[in-house]
Formats: sequence, structure tokens, C-alpha cells
Amino acid sequence: MKFSIGSDVLEIYPSTHVGLVVVKGCDNRSDSPETTFVLRESERVLRDRLGSAAILELPEIKKWRETYRSFGAKKGRRVSIEAMAKRVLKEEVMPQISPLVDLYNAVSLRYVFPCGGEDIDKLSGNVKLALAEGNENFFRIGGEENEPPQPGEVVYKDDLGCLCRCWNWREADRTKLTENTQNAVLVIETLEPNREKEFMHALKHLSELVKNLLGGQTEIHVLNRSNLSVEF
Repeated sequence: MKFSIGSDVLEIYPSTHVGLVVVKGCDNRSDSPETTFVLRESERVLRDRLGSAAILELPEIKKWRETYRSFGAKKGRRVSIEAMAKRVLKEEVMPQISPLVDLYNAVSLRYVFPCGGEDIDKLSGNVKLALAEGNENFFRIGGEENEPPQPGEVVYKDDLGCLCRCWNWREADRTKLTENTQNAVLVIETLEPNREKEFMHALKHLSELVKNLLGGQTEIHVLNRSNLSVEF
């Protein structure tokens, strides 16, 4: 399987970095006290980091908002980490979905990077971060209505349609992580080149959490304008 960034995306957003944690043979069937602890601790770290500051004051969040506007995202559509952070700062706890999702949400909160994940065994063909043509199928998690992207919208897609719309806003039901997932590709993204060190630390942290708590093997890859694709 090939995972790539389209040249059309990099022409507009040259600082794009997409980090991948490829997971093989994990156990995503049941929660553990350790997974719950990691998620709750990340919520605490985010609250301590921001204090009384507004989430919109963070450069990373501002950059994603600008990016969403640039490709015409509708009002109310926001990068995933912004919505999660707002929830946590209201003293709410993140719901636990599955161990893989809980762990990438924990890393997302701790480092303030958007994170996501797909079940490798449900993907069809290659995966690409690209500008949408506008005719790709997309059924959001839990949705029954086809919601194709707008032409020019930044999306992840495979041969059967969109995997995630508006870059990192909503994921598809078809490739979602479930209790039966054993092989997955977890994604961390940044548009801020000056956060490369923190970005790499987040990738390594997520990789170690998955290996130590869920078993299996992991490998890390980074895609950017110097490395457009990877096969795994």
C-alpha cells in the first residue's frame, strides 16, 4: 500500500508534514486502566499548558483555521484538535472509544496536533492527501447520507472515496477503527515547520504507547515536500 501527499496540496501548503505510525498486529478489543490513565493525564497536561488562555491563541490552531478558510470549508468546520481542546478546557472528559482512538486522542491533546487513524484492512488501493475532485463518496462515522467534498477541498482518499474530509475534520465510517482492528495507520499532522522536534516526539510517543499497551509492531514515517510517499 502506498500513502502519499499530492503535489497539488504541497503547492498551496508547502510546510505540510504528515506523520504516520503504522501498526501491525495490535489488540484493540478492550480498554485498560493504563489507557484510561494516559487519556486523563493528557487532559490535565492540556489544561495546565493553557491555563486561562484561549485555544485560539495557539499558533497551531490559528494556522489550521486559516487553512480551512483557504479551501472554503463551511462555517463551523474546525480541525479536530480544536474541538477536543475546547471540550477538555470546559472540564469535560473525552469519551473512550477504543484503545487506539483513546491513545491517539491523548497524544493529540498533549502535543496539540490533529491525529486520526484508519483500519488498514478496510482501505482500498492507495491513500493520498489531495485536493478533492468533488465526486468522491463520503459517509461520516455513524452517517447514512453520502456527503461528497467540495471541489478543491483537502481530503484523504483511497480508490473508493474520502477517508477524511476537510483535511482532518470528519473521518469515514468505512475505515474507522473498531474492536476488531489489528492493523492500522495512525496520522499526526502539522503545518508549523518550527514544531518539527515536538512533532517527532509526538510520533515516537504514540508509537511507544501502542506497542507497550496494545502489543504488535509499529513503524514511523514522515511525509513532506522532501518525501512525498511511503509504502508499507
